[in-house]
Amino acid sequence: MTPLFRLLSVIPVALLGGGLFLLLHTMVAAPLAAAPVALLLNPALVRAERYAERILHGRRPTPYTVLAGLGALSGTDLSQVPEMVGRSLGARLCQLTVHRPGLPDRTYSWPSPGSADAVITLPIVRGDERLGSITVDRASAAEGLDSHRRRLVQDIADGLGAVLAANRLGIELERQLRAVRAHAADIARSRRRLVAEMDAERRRIERDLHDGAQHHLVSLRLALGLAEHQAGAGRLAEATTALDRVSGRIDDAETILARTVTGMTSPLLAQQGLAAALRAELGPDVPVVVMGMDDGCRLAADLESAVWFCCLEAVNNARKHAPGAPVRISLTSAADRLSFGIHDDGPGFDTTADIGSPGRGMRNVMARVTAVGGLVAVRSAPGEGTRVDGWVALGDVPADDVSLAGAVRAAIQQAATVYGDAEAVERIRRIRAGLDQQGTRRDTVLAAWSALQALDELVRDDPPATGTQHLRHRLDRIRADSREVAEVTAIDELRSEPGDLSPDDVEAAARLLGDGAADNCHRLGLEPDAGPAQITQAVQRALAQWRARASHPGTAHSVRRVAATVVRSCEHMLLTVSPPGEKPAAADHGSTPDPRRFR
Repeated sequence: MTPLFRLLSVIPVALLGGGLFLLLHTMVAAPLAAAPVALLLNPALVRAERYAERILHGRRPTPYTVLAGLGALSGTDLSQVPEMVGRSLGARLCQLTVHRPGLPDRTYSWPSPGSADAVITLPIVRGDERLGSITVDRASAAEGLDSHRRRLVQDIADGLGAVLAANRLGIELERQLRAVRAHAADIARSRRRLVAEMDAERRRIERDLHDGAQHHLVSLRLALGLAEHQAGAGRLAEATTALDRVSGRIDDAETILARTVTGMTSPLLAQQGLAAALRAELGPDVPVVVMGMDDGCRLAADLESAVWFCCLEAVNNARKHAPGAPVRISLTSAADRLSFGIHDDGPGFDTTADIGSPGRGMRNVMARVTAVGGLVAVRSAPGEGTRVDGWVALGDVPADDVSLAGAVRAAIQQAATVYGDAEAVERIRRIRAGLDQQGTRRDTVLAAWSALQALDELVRDDPPATGTQHLRHRLDRIRADSREVAEVTAIDELRSEPGDLSPDDVEAAARLLGDGAADNCHRLGLEPDAGPAQITQAVQRALAQWRARASHPGTAHSVRRVAATVVRSCEHMLLTVSPPGEKPAAADHGSTPDPRRFR
């Protein structure tokens, strides 16, 4: 408190109190006269201080109220700050200059009528960083009768540091939000392009089968009929020659079918695993270095397929654009991801040059890797070769529950973790409640499918603040691995349209599809303690029987469709057969059925 403020506030109260005491003391005793004076002393002092403030600062806000007003401006447009400060100071000029990293400074001004001949500028600092400056006319800054008033502009400059920092954070948040929205639009476009390319690939396969394989198979059937006729007529030499031609046509048909499915699957990959298949396919000229896992380590089928085709496409590109250059592949397994790299020592190229979009092959492998939650990046420079690096996330379904219901429960648990909104959490709770209802295997599978659809709708309509991409990827993985839904659908079709199947065959097919229980022994009609060898033999017998039904031209279409599902279930059982004491491999549920069939 300054001497002038004390003079204007304390002395008048002391004079008023002393005068009142003397007046009362003439009528009553001193103790009685002091009592009302003591009661009135504090209210009088407060009122005197208010008058003193008004005398010193006029009717403008005090230093404290000016700084409080700045705090209220933290989330507003900075153009309001000069007006607020200028009016508070009674200034004729107030300018706020904001430093923007990488951009020109921005200045906000608030002039009043008149002009300012002399100004002062104070820096606005937050920590060690200068965020801007404030400029006012010197008269308003120097005006005042006490040190508090003279320091007001400096205090305002200090308070504006938090305002400018909050504004900068808001701008950065808005920029990141725009980037996220642009990224989401890129993902949507990529998905549309992927669907279009998948449709084009399907049409290509249909055309190749019709124009190529079908023609050779028809010709093969005619040639076999001719050989049969010649053998029946006793012309064995001609029949032998015809059979030799049939053998050549079989080789041609096999070649055409192999060419048709090129880029879709690899028997070598399914038999040997990723590392061994790459070594066998590429030969000794392309070394494959494996770290963090054994050569025989098996991963989820979709992960292996994505990395396999990415490596092959990158090696083919290197051989095409850098013939003779050394090429090497690396595979590194960590706790939660598999990293891979394809590096060549070719001439390289300028990645910043306008060479158009990636070719169809690279777009396809990028789509494959992205579909399993991974990422691919191409780096190159003239004279430095080319590097194709990427990674895929390893499976996250708990090993102790590989069923569709277990995968959906794990996804629901993740959704409950990433959502902080109470309304969304309540919707997740209701989704989980529908999944936890007891019932048959059919009821459980359909409830899991319904819960998956409801959770996908929630994530699509009201995405969480963080973790959206990973959660969507997880839901897409579960939807793609919905073998159990295909089995339940096939059982329903089998019961409604048995076709030419006998009642025993209907029951055998339903049991193989998991009707009643999903364990392998029940499906195969074996004792619960049957060993892996016995299970494998039973699966192979069932697989041969239902493969024949699925491929026989005389089988009804509905029965062939069910038989194809039984074949996929038997193939899955072969994958899950393991020695005693080991857990089965994670489920690969097959293709996704049309959800409209469950409505």
